[in-house]
Amino acid sequence: MHTMAVRTHIFTTLAILILTALAYPASAYDIQDEDIWIFQGAYTLAAGERAELEGFTVKIYSVDMSEFEPSAIVLIYRNRDFKESFLVDASANSEQVYDDELKIRISGIDSGAVSLETYKQKYERVWITSVPRKSMKAGDILEDGGYRIRVKEVGESGALFSVEGNSGVFEESYRSGDYRKFSEEFMIRAIYINPNTREVFIETFRPGAPALTIDALTDKLAYDSNENISYMLTLTNSGTIPLHGIILSTSSSAGLVKEPQLQHASLDALKMKRFTFPVKAPVTPVTRNMLIRSQVTGYDYKGNAYSGEASVEVQVRPYISIEKKVEAVRKSPEDKSMGTDGHFIITLKLRNTAGSRVAVNVLDELPPSMIPGDMERTEWAVVLDAGATKEIIYNAQPTEPGSFSFGPAVVQWNDSGETYSVESDPVSEIFRIRGSKVVVEKRIDPAYLFTGEMSGISVTLINDGDSRTHVSLSDSIPEGVSLLSGQLGWEGDLEAGASREISYVVKAEEAGSIRLPAAVAECKDEQGNKYSSASEALLIYVDDGLTTASAQAGSTAGTEHTDGNTGRIPDQGNSGLTRTKAAGFLLSAFITMLSLLAIIPGLVYLVIRGGFK
Repeated sequence: MHTMAVRTHIFTTLAILILTALAYPASAYDIQDEDIWIFQGAYTLAAGERAELEGFTVKIYSVDMSEFEPSAIVLIYRNRDFKESFLVDASANSEQVYDDELKIRISGIDSGAVSLETYKQKYERVWITSVPRKSMKAGDILEDGGYRIRVKEVGESGALFSVEGNSGVFEESYRSGDYRKFSEEFMIRAIYINPNTREVFIETFRPGAPALTIDALTDKLAYDSNENISYMLTLTNSGTIPLHGIILSTSSSAGLVKEPQLQHASLDALKMKRFTFPVKAPVTPVTRNMLIRSQVTGYDYKGNAYSGEASVEVQVRPYISIEKKVEAVRKSPEDKSMGTDGHFIITLKLRNTAGSRVAVNVLDELPPSMIPGDMERTEWAVVLDAGATKEIIYNAQPTEPGSFSFGPAVVQWNDSGETYSVESDPVSEIFRIRGSKVVVEKRIDPAYLFTGEMSGISVTLINDGDSRTHVSLSDSIPEGVSLLSGQLGWEGDLEAGASREISYVVKAEEAGSIRLPAAVAECKDEQGNKYSSASEALLIYVDDGLTTASAQAGSTAGTEHTDGNTGRIPDQGNSGLTRTKAAGFLLSAFITMLSLLAIIPGLVYLVIRGGFK
């Protein structure tokens, strides 16, 4: 029996719910919509200009700026078809309605332009659920913002609510499906009243609002001068009701916006719309940043404005550009690496994106060990037509092995009396040239000493190539110094990347500047090719103990004549300054200074006396 009673109660409840739903088939959500004049946007239009609305077009045909009463003729189009014209002014004829669906309200006519507001009669969602379906019994309280709802009684005849809000306290009875609005800012609805359980299900509503989000982007971050930029603006209405009368205004700090203003009728809640603005990049001789900014304004059904802006910054490159490409060509396709018998093909691509012809100079410096083919200098004068592209292609030959990188090429031109230049992007690839390369380095320490003192000399061999090399190194010493210890030569194989050092000690025998000749290495690679490599020649300065460093430096700063047989730079006779001579010189200089100081007061006295005669 108990189970049967439960089933009966469930079936009864379901039947009541179904009957309630059938009794209110449309009102469950229709109460959230209203048939109202919805603000579509505010516009200021001159003769010939138009405003695009949802399904309608409003165009100003003519404007009469009469001193008595300015007026205008407004044309109405529906789906691009002409429908009606109105004579409007800012007073008696300030409001016109077409077909009970479109309203035009004139707010002013000034300086040949008409300021107007547009409205459209429409059934639209206005009320948005605030508190969803909630079960309440007598004595229960529901608070929603500034409103407080108390259920006082629930019976077969309905439910008694006490609603306390900004406008006071209202006490009313509700039946299933009844609803009430309070000051157009709050609404309560009794969904269903269950007299058996003394329970009422209610929900509350508040006016919705749009929420505008704006995002701006471009298809690239950098553009050439005069290039078309695809600027995209995305509008998102993350609010709860539509946004109407949307105006998008776009400007640029440097470029040309082809459509600075766009109109869009409406954007529904939780919808997104993307707009594309064609923008032309400026023509600039230097790299510069360009800001593109958009301002967007739309309105809700009451005419409240919702605005926002977004911007994006892009880089605009100079109208002259240059690209550099380097290709290594081996002597034989079977070669796995490149030797000095191969070559490089260098391509320089020039481009002029300006609207006029430009004369440019191009310079491409090669690494010191490379020589260009069939030319003395890698420099060219080129004339580029408007929008033209030209290529310069030449060969470069490596003369020694090692690792090499190519620097950027440079193009230079004049614009309005100013000189500008741009470089190509660096060539990131490092090229390896195989072969034998022996470097000889010679060092001395110290390079200044007195007669009888010793100095150390070292000679280093470095194999900068990528193959074994047989080396025969020889060095020599000139007259004026003598060998105390060490070796002056070495012979053997030097592996790739390896080094070898010899050192010896010499003694200074005579004063003067002595030239130490270059150390020479005779080399032979694995293919039997022979070549020589030498260090730099060095100078050693020997003081006899009585010659000052300054006097010695003064003598060496003059013209030097090196003895071809000995390597010495001989003394010039009176270039040495002894201690006795130095002392005499200082004494005579001191006496001269005292004499000058003694006669200065007398000279001053004579000058003053002569001035007063």
